[in-house]
Amino acid sequence: MKGFFRAIAKYMKLEWMFIRMNLRTQTTYRMNFFFGFFLNVVWVIGKALYAAVAYALDVPLAGLTADEVLLFIGSGTIVQAIYTAFALVGLQTMLPNAVRSGSLDLLLVKPVSLQFYMSLCYVEFPTMLGDLLGGAGMIAVALSRMTLTVTAGRVLMYLLFLTTSAVTMYCVTFLIQLLVFRHIQTSGISQISGELGEINRLPMHIYPRRIRTMLLIFPPILLFSNIASMYLVGQLSPLLGIWAVLAPAMLFTLGRILWKRELRHYSSANG
Repeated sequence: MKGFFRAIAKYMKLEWMFIRMNLRTQTTYRMNFFFGFFLNVVWVIGKALYAAVAYALDVPLAGLTADEVLLFIGSGTIVQAIYTAFALVGLQTMLPNAVRSGSLDLLLVKPVSLQFYMSLCYVEFPTMLGDLLGGAGMIAVALSRMTLTVTAGRVLMYLLFLTTSAVTMYCVTFLIQLLVFRHIQTSGISQISGELGEINRLPMHIYPRRIRTMLLIFPPILLFSNIASMYLVGQLSPLLGIWAVLAPAMLFTLGRILWKRELRHYSSANG
């Protein structure tokens, strides 16, 4: 048990080093940093326009009020911010390039988990800050207009479901990206991974029941951005809440098994 906690502490310290290193590097080019932040804010505003339409029409969207739609979009934006900041570049750019170029050989000998390194060594700050500020703003506006009782317990559960949603998004994307070990040309794979979040642009209530059920189970794409908001507005069933916690654990375990298998069969692109 002591070894487990020492390993957790080691990787938390290492991730903190990655965060500081990336922040220092990205803020060196301040114009590029602020331009990236500005573009992301514009993208977030574009997402908020869906709720603006609901407010303007004053008509429920699939049974949701305009405030609830804004809450769902804001929560989804927060999940997207976490995933994009910590894992997007590593999984969709660095991993395919390392496999294709053969530079993965050098990473295999590092005294650290290769999956951890490839997933979390790059932190994208401009995107994260834009998404976090925009998402938090939408959530704050929605909650200020709703008659919800906000307690410390509800906030903690909301944060827990945001975390499990981000982990689920990471795990699903990671499983898809494992195909890079089998296919040299991976642009199509990365494009599929990148488009998964678009399915969650609006609340899952807009989809027919059968499609909604399928995308909650396999692949559990709709778990990315709906669960935390459903909990807050009282629409989360106990069964779905349990699945929202179990799914990322199962997917992560599956990802670890397949990752180790791919590494055992990996042969360098350099021969």
